[in-house]
Amino acid sequence: MKNIFESGRSGYSSVVANYAEWGAQFNYTLPYNASGGSIVITDIIGEKIETLVLQSNQGSKLWDTRKLPIGVYLYTLKSVGLSETGKVVISR
Repeated sequence: MKNIFESGRSGYSSVVANYAEWGAQFNYTLPYNASGGSIVITDIIGEKIETLVLQSNQGSKLWDTRKLPIGVYLYTLKSVGLSETGKVVISR
């Protein structure tokens, strides 16, 4: 997996490949007025795969990809006034 998307606008997100190659780590910073948010992960045709709940303004979430086929997945970081989308490529 590789990091495809970063944004420096009101929120920030990035994806970091896990060295064990079993998942991806989402690092995020939400706008100061947000009390939480979510990362919605879909496949390339838009079917929801998983939703990661964010309970703080800054942190990281791990996404286990071991049971998923190789391919391109989209993630959308959602919070108050923020919706940013990036992609994760799973390749083994």
